[in-house]
Amino acid sequence: MPRSAVHEISENSICEVFLKRVMENSGETCVAYRDGEIFKEVSWGEMGVLVHALAAWLRHEGVVIGDRTAIFSSTRYEWWICDMASLLAGAVDVPVYATSTAAEAGYVLSHSGACVCFAGNMEQAEKILKNRAELTELKKIVVFDYEASDDPRMISLQEAIDQGMAMRHSFDMEKAAASITGDTLATIIYTSGTTGPPKGVMITHGNIIANIKQAHDHYKNKLTIKHEFLSFLPLSHALERMGGYYGAISSNTRVSFARDISTLLDDLKAVRPTSFIAVPRMFEKIYYAVHQKVRESGMLRRFLFERAMKIAGENVEYMARDRNRRGVFALRYALARRLVFSRIIKRLGMDRLRFVISGGNSLSDEIARFFMGLDIRIIEGYGLTETSPAVSANRPDLIKPGAVGAVFSNTEVRISGSGEILIKGPQVMLGYYRDEEATRNAFTPEGFFKSGDLGYIDDDGYLHITGRIKDIIITSGGKNISPMNIETNLMYSKYIEQAAVIGNGRGFLTALIVPDYENLEQWAARKGICSRGRGELIMNKKVRSLFDSEIARYQKDFSKVEQIKKYTLMESQWTQESGELTPSMKVKRRVINERYVELIEEMYAGDIPGGIQMNN
Repeated sequence: MPRSAVHEISENSICEVFLKRVMENSGETCVAYRDGEIFKEVSWGEMGVLVHALAAWLRHEGVVIGDRTAIFSSTRYEWWICDMASLLAGAVDVPVYATSTAAEAGYVLSHSGACVCFAGNMEQAEKILKNRAELTELKKIVVFDYEASDDPRMISLQEAIDQGMAMRHSFDMEKAAASITGDTLATIIYTSGTTGPPKGVMITHGNIIANIKQAHDHYKNKLTIKHEFLSFLPLSHALERMGGYYGAISSNTRVSFARDISTLLDDLKAVRPTSFIAVPRMFEKIYYAVHQKVRESGMLRRFLFERAMKIAGENVEYMARDRNRRGVFALRYALARRLVFSRIIKRLGMDRLRFVISGGNSLSDEIARFFMGLDIRIIEGYGLTETSPAVSANRPDLIKPGAVGAVFSNTEVRISGSGEILIKGPQVMLGYYRDEEATRNAFTPEGFFKSGDLGYIDDDGYLHITGRIKDIIITSGGKNISPMNIETNLMYSKYIEQAAVIGNGRGFLTALIVPDYENLEQWAARKGICSRGRGELIMNKKVRSLFDSEIARYQKDFSKVEQIKKYTLMESQWTQESGELTPSMKVKRRVINERYVELIEEMYAGDIPGGIQMNN
């Protein structure tokens, strides 16, 4: 079947979809991965053989229907093999973020009762072994990048596949796939756990298939044209797993894997994908890098760029409405593209992009318009792990920066009296694993999932997100404030990497701010500012003045009560390893408030300030 054909999804499970692709497109490339300077290709037929062998090995090792297998690895093609083999063997797989600490990984494996864990490398395998006393049900650790080990439970992925090759005759993949129904549990994905232990979200094959169908319906023929996808976000996150893996299988898309986030720009240039999924911070960094390069260029190039960007601004409306350029404007745009835009997008490896999905947070209007001006369509959407994950997304014929789009088909979204987004649809989870109370509390009596997000629906039927209920700050004056919107706006600044707004029970808002030290140090060098370290740098008066102006700029549209009156610059970045961030890079507010209580109290010492004040 040619890739341009429309793919009707009639299967009951993602396993049946995969086997259909293997049968119909055996000789075509399924995935490609970096091997030195080249990308090695693996065909659908070869993937089918590898999955078959590993599934046979799992069954031989005693894995039975309903058992749990964990995948503790970064994003790579072996992740696909382990996932699909587990599902065909009847197991329920449990992803673990590659960056998880030993304690975080141990909790997920213990709570899920995993009997097999696939690990990307020996470092991850060693983290598992640190929890060996608690992991009584764990029988095997299968390592992709294996090194010699004395632990009898450890085996290389290659050896497991080699053993399984001789067992394939004993395992009928088609029969196994046919036995899976829509109600069959496929995966347990653990939430970030920003306020407590993570909860295991139970997703069925029916949830997955429903969300795939909804995406195809939402984008019609946009997903069925020949696509080259670049995968780099964590497959342990529901968005990349659905969009960059299951969605790719459903539309017969070739997927190339980036080595890691540090080599992303090189991999973009090498692959020149037609689509990928990213987070807003990536687009922000590209935006600032382009403008910095222009500032450093000659007068003629700066002049051409400024003129071209005015033309780009006019192009936004054409992109947002999916309309063809016409007349004199089409000629003007073609000239600007040839002289300016083509150089930028080719240098970024984005010259073949048809669309990009942005998720995880909202993208600023300024940056969304910049990329659409260059003919790069960014699609923002909304979803949660509990909704498999997509609930809504901007349509190509109506893109509204700042909105998260129209609600998917067969999905009902209501806004409660308190402003909470309530969701009902076939993609909504089965419940939380081994937590009946949390499951009961997650739904209304009418069966709507309580998202915990605040939002509204505009006149075009587009959904907007305004904050998280659990994060709402209630000031001493009784004002309810969503810190998420304030923090997101602050992080639009190229000099701010992370921010946490404080103010619950207080008379005014303050913030802890982690600078983007790469950009800040470059700025300081241009200004001739010398320092013996970051601690001294953030005490510099010129640096303070910079942050005063940046904060004022990015909170000017907020009401007076929502504006930050004092802030403290942090010397060290918040990380998952240091405990301030979850595996999905969300701020743990409870940890921030407890760990930096002295800094917070210092900001509230004395009188209420009249303007922005910095504490350090």
